[in-house]
Amino acid sequence: MWSETLLQASFKGIEFDIESVSDSVQRAAVTNEYPYRNGAEVEDLGVGPQRIRFTAIIFNVRPRRGSEPAQDDYEARLATLLAALRSADAGRLVHPVFGNIDRAICTSWSVDHEAEFRDGCKLSLEFVESRASDRIFETPSPVLAGEAVSAQADQARAAADEGLTARVQKVMKGPVPLQLNLRSQMQSALGKLRTLVDTTALKQRLSELDPLFYPQAYVADARNVLDRALQGLPFGGRNILFGGSSASSSSTGTAARSGLADFDRAASALAPVQTALLAPNADALMVQAHARTHAGCCLAEAAIIVLTGELDEQLLDATDVERIAGNTRAALQAALEDLRAAAGSESAGAVAAASASLRAVAFQVQQAARAVIELRPPVQLRAAPLSGPLRLVAHGLYGDHTRAAELLRLNAWGRRLVVERGEKVKAYAR
Repeated sequence: MWSETLLQASFKGIEFDIESVSDSVQRAAVTNEYPYRNGAEVEDLGVGPQRIRFTAIIFNVRPRRGSEPAQDDYEARLATLLAALRSADAGRLVHPVFGNIDRAICTSWSVDHEAEFRDGCKLSLEFVESRASDRIFETPSPVLAGEAVSAQADQARAAADEGLTARVQKVMKGPVPLQLNLRSQMQSALGKLRTLVDTTALKQRLSELDPLFYPQAYVADARNVLDRALQGLPFGGRNILFGGSSASSSSTGTAARSGLADFDRAASALAPVQTALLAPNADALMVQAHARTHAGCCLAEAAIIVLTGELDEQLLDATDVERIAGNTRAALQAALEDLRAAAGSESAGAVAAASASLRAVAFQVQQAARAVIELRPPVQLRAAPLSGPLRLVAHGLYGDHTRAAELLRLNAWGRRLVVERGEKVKAYAR
């Protein structure tokens, strides 16, 4: 019985007693009538908001008894409730029968005082249920994420350059063995960075200057190697004549078709950079952090180019997108850990700036991956409606035979061309 499960009514946390409550809902509909035709067509436009009407009572908790005065809390309780009704924005309404209504607005109220009802009053309240409005552009955009990654990557790389330059200047004031060790570390790091550009048809001419005497030339070589290599990959990348990223302009069908293979190719070429360099002393950690920062930012820009290419032609499934985001974040995390380990008094500010930018890059890559995944409907196991080649099955599932390649990719069937009726097939929900 509802009388045994009644809840204490309240609005925005202000409790009140109920004499009666009524609920009403109206369906929005459009009636279309035609001449010389009986009846009408009714178009359902959805259910309107729920309206709740209360007859509420506010009274003293302890009434007057003989000569004993009443407990004067009625006026304070009424004032508190009226203040909540007048306040803007929706609030939580507890319905005595149906429970919580998270967003409700009181559209009208009236207060009635009667001679027979001393130290109390009745209120007529009308509430309307409110739904949270859908946010426009709530889903992150891979194109905007690409622009953010380009800007943050530039900041991270510039800060890493500054930190390494400061470390070199400090070591140059110290013993010669430390200087020779730092030179070997930097030459080793630059050699590993060059493995990426060697995988492309493009070649990069380096300064070949002593990194200890010309640290700015060294950091310029490291930057140019990676930018040139990214440009040489089939899906595009940074143009050596233009400082900005061309991620937004490279979102073509070419990027979508070869994106995953090219990204894996870049990740494999950068793998030596992600391993330890030489002896793990303070100078080696700074060189390694510098190399990993540049490599991680390069990989992040490659990932954004691939993910942006999915806007034109969706060829990657959710696991591929997750792998791209995961590999990128792992590279950025390795750079972050090295930066923290290599931070010294002379480079603390630059290391902090580089770390903040790397975290922003990782977040933007994650947001872009999320947006790409949300472009697709969920994958389900569906029974093949008929037996036959993939084009026939695709037509049976979607009414579109051109989605046969999509089924082939989702199920990893290889050269298999025929599907049996009733067989469980991985397919998009729509």
